[in-house]
Amino acid sequence: MYSQVHYIDHVNLPIALALALALALALALALALALALALALAQVPTWPTTRS
Repeated sequence: MYSQVHYIDHVNLPIALALALALALALALALALALALALALAQVPTWPTTRS
């Protein structure tokens, strides 16, 4: 019984690791997207003033 549980845990470990890696990657992507959006929104009002 212990070997079966250990086998299942050994199989689920890479899956959980890949899931955590994908979650961290998605979180970093969302953070970068939000930062780029905030930068773009912050620079929008400065465009007409620098041109004129």
